[in-house]
Amino acid sequence: LGLAIHTDDGAIVFTGDFKMDPTPVDMQPTDYFKFAELGEKGVLILISDSTNATNPGHTISEQEVAQSFRNAFYRAKGRVLIATFASSLHRIQQIVNRCVEFNRKIAFLGRSMERNTAKAFELGYLTYPEGTVIKAEELGNYEDHQVALLMTGSQGEPMAALSRMASGKFNPASIQKGDTVIISATPIPGNEKSVYHNINLLCERGAQVLYEGRQGLHASGHASQEELKLMLTLCKPRYFIPTHGEYRQMLKHSELAQATGVPEERIFLLDLGERLEFSPESAKVAEKVKAGEIMVAGRGVGYLDERELRERHRLVKDGVLFASMTVDANGALVDKPRLISKGFIIEDTREELYSEVAEALHASITKQLEKWAKSGKVPSREDTEKWANDHLSRIIYHKTRRRPVIIPLVHRLGEELSAIESLVEAIDEVDVVSAIDTLGPLMTES
Repeated sequence: LGLAIHTDDGAIVFTGDFKMDPTPVDMQPTDYFKFAELGEKGVLILISDSTNATNPGHTISEQEVAQSFRNAFYRAKGRVLIATFASSLHRIQQIVNRCVEFNRKIAFLGRSMERNTAKAFELGYLTYPEGTVIKAEELGNYEDHQVALLMTGSQGEPMAALSRMASGKFNPASIQKGDTVIISATPIPGNEKSVYHNINLLCERGAQVLYEGRQGLHASGHASQEELKLMLTLCKPRYFIPTHGEYRQMLKHSELAQATGVPEERIFLLDLGERLEFSPESAKVAEKVKAGEIMVAGRGVGYLDERELRERHRLVKDGVLFASMTVDANGALVDKPRLISKGFIIEDTREELYSEVAEALHASITKQLEKWAKSGKVPSREDTEKWANDHLSRIIYHKTRRRPVIIPLVHRLGEELSAIESLVEAIDEVDVVSAIDTLGPLMTES
């Protein structure tokens, strides 16, 4: 979907994802005359898709994928499972057409796939004969060679239908020996590891996996260099912003723009949060606004600064260690510190290690308290906690070469909360489980 926003100073054109397909599945080719008309009236700024800016020539037509699907369906003896983007209605129509051609019923799996196909059918953008589509629970009523499954998960998303099937955690259906799995998409940069991990799991479960790199089962939905230059030539923008791509792709797109006559000083490669202020006379990058990834944990939503993010990574990598200490009114220890950990795993020697560390901490803090006493200082709770934090970190690293988050808890006799109650309260505040649940998958992928 492209947008043209008309202003008194000219149009602002945003292409969205696009390619100029001369033989589209729906037989509605790109309206070149509309873009040319916009260019004649005046395009103040063009914001254009850069995903395939490094690819020379033209992007192949969606029609060219049809024969590859036909060959895959012809060779499949069991079920056919296809993963693709739920938003790619042209691809979905191709797959449905092949199911009709080979007398297979099709079931849509995954919430976004089910929603999109239902709405597309309702609006007439997706067509198929009555009785072609079945529900997942009806798959058992047919022989394997009579069904196909269309699902989400082409990018290795951990909660998508294909990923859950690959790991054996999808109740409506499971992978079985003899299945043909088609991944009809190219991995988005950064997703390669999870995509190929899924392919390995599928192969281990006995499926034959066909994916774009070897089988020609995918046509990109993004314009290549010649189409990008044509868009620039038609629109003739005063200013140009390449978008939707990595920096190398946007940089190449800016070079293509210069080749079509856009001056370099009127091309802006913007980073997340950068604002462009422009008018017919001038344009400049203005002050950045806060933008980027937002951490969601339970009901809390917001930006994490670098310090908070580092702490969460430490919680995931090395866990957290609590040191509970009870002192008298003068700050002297009443008993040995008690150590409790979460996510800080020491195999076989936990009790022995904690006992040694508690003894060392007890001896060290006793000496420190004596030094404070000689100087006439009565340490506050904060003084004791800060000193214990620093010293305990050094002891733990010396013994384990690990750096868990250290949380010392100092309780003075006579205060309302017991040391155990303070510990429980601190565990709730740190929300270790939430941190591990949130960052665990990210650490695993990296």
